[in-house]
Amino acid sequence: MRLKLFWLTALAAGHVQAHHSHVVEYNEDQPASVIGVIDQVQLANPHASLQIKTSAGVICEVSLDAPAKLLRTVRPSLLQKDQKVHVSGYFHRDNNTCRVWGTQIDGEMPYRVTLK
Repeated sequence: MRLKLFWLTALAAGHVQAHHSHVVEYNEDQPASVIGVIDQVQLANPHASLQIKTSAGVICEVSLDAPAKLLRTVRPSLLQKDQKVHVSGYFHRDNNTCRVWGTQIDGEMPYRVTLK
């Protein structure tokens, strides 16, 4: 019985530690819209990220889904340096930085991806 309880606790703890909600860091009451060109792409677990340079010269850090999930829904050509994009999502709870959880990506061409 103790061994069974140990394994159930260990599995539950591993799952909780491995997954977190973006709602903890990002405010769904503050919609974000970032338009600019991709300056940098990082496809590393647990989340992919883009650095987008706006026309005002501000660099915005955009967090996205895990790379494997992202690449199933987004054309790789959309995630290239100097590609013009429009990202919609939610601002980070820290209002002093331009950090966004991206939920939609529009490229130069009429192409929209909803990331959920």
